[in-house]
Amino acid sequence: MLVKWHGCTWHQDGVFLPGLLCGLGHGGPTLADISADLRSLSESMVTKQDLQVLTTTLHDFVATTVTALRSDGGAQETCIQALKAQTQASTTQTRATDTALARQGAMLLALGRQTQDLDNRSRRSNIRVCSVPEPQGEEDAEGLLTTLFSLILGEEGPDQIQFDRAHRALRQRILDGAPHGLICCLHSYQLKEKIMRKARSRPSWHFQDSDVIIYNDLSPMGRPITQALRDKQIPFKWGFPFCLQARYNNEWAQVRWPEEVPSFLQKLELNLIEVPN
Repeated sequence: MLVKWHGCTWHQDGVFLPGLLCGLGHGGPTLADISADLRSLSESMVTKQDLQVLTTTLHDFVATTVTALRSDGGAQETCIQALKAQTQASTTQTRATDTALARQGAMLLALGRQTQDLDNRSRRSNIRVCSVPEPQGEEDAEGLLTTLFSLILGEEGPDQIQFDRAHRALRQRILDGAPHGLICCLHSYQLKEKIMRKARSRPSWHFQDSDVIIYNDLSPMGRPITQALRDKQIPFKWGFPFCLQARYNNEWAQVRWPEEVPSFLQKLELNLIEVPN
């Protein structure tokens, strides 16, 4: 006797049979059908040979990928080494360029000082007179300066003052502005020095209803400093090669190079001044 329970069949002798086998001979699949299904199932199962082929394929793929990665890594390492070499070469070249630029800067500064020194030497016999009123018409610059220098020298002046040239400063006229300065070159350097020594005894001289100021005609570089020295009534003098010397609190201070200007001004208790070049 066969008893079905939950899709399974129990034989009367108590033996459990799968539902598929229990259907044999009772309108279910035949033994041949089951054999064919089992055979098809066994054929579709993965075999040891299939696993070996899959393992070999996977191994070959991994090996190829690793080789490619190693090749790319080697190429990248080569590129990195080349970049390092180029960077080192660029750094070396940059340092050499900086050194050359610094050397050229020092040479240009020295050349500028030599040029200023030559310019000042060419002006060593010059005197610049400021704040002298300008006439409307023609002007006798030599006669005007002769009168002024005779006033400064007094009885120590010569009978005649000889000029190599005398003229107004060559710049554009400014309406209602300060008059152009008078510039002259004296034939005698000793006479020029005597006039300057006398002129330094006063900050200005009253001449033709104006207070005129007398300077050495030097390159424009040191004019802001010399103006500050005059404003504070600090005596100074120029030296050759080009340098500026000032006496303050019974001590001499000297400046030759632009980088010495801050310490020079500090020693003289002057405010910081921007000097061209």
